[in-house]
Amino acid sequence: MNENAFDLKPDEPEFEKICRDLNRLVVDPQASPSFDGMSGAFNFSDEFPKAYLSAEGEPDSLLLPCISLLRYLWAYRQSLILCTPRSELKHLWFKTRESAPDWPGFLPERCSPEMRETALNCAAEAVRFSAALDDLDVRSSRRSSQESES
Repeated sequence: MNENAFDLKPDEPEFEKICRDLNRLVVDPQASPSFDGMSGAFNFSDEFPKAYLSAEGEPDSLLLPCISLLRYLWAYRQSLILCTPRSELKHLWFKTRESAPDWPGFLPERCSPEMRETALNCAAEAVRFSAALDDLDVRSSRRSSQESES
């Protein structure tokens, strides 16, 4: 995962605001893991502040940085579970743990080796997802070149 325009630096006020919101999230005992294609990892529905999606919620300016941060956190968590820590994400993980220790994504059971099968399934799904995106890109390029030739 490369840096993009929506990445936050831990010393920015927006990072601290997002961390405060993550820290206030309530654990849903019914939440179950699902695959996030952009991080290639699993997440739980209670790990994202839903208020960011509503008109009454947080300003749109925080939505994409929050999603970006969460994808880094999900990817790092999965790398820990698979015993392949991604050093480029380590700083954000620890800074977020410091600023949002009660975020549901940090629950021990969600970071434990018991999640290995889920993490492996997500890693396999990430390979399929990436291949599908590559295929889509090839087909889109072909279509564009055919349309420009006509």
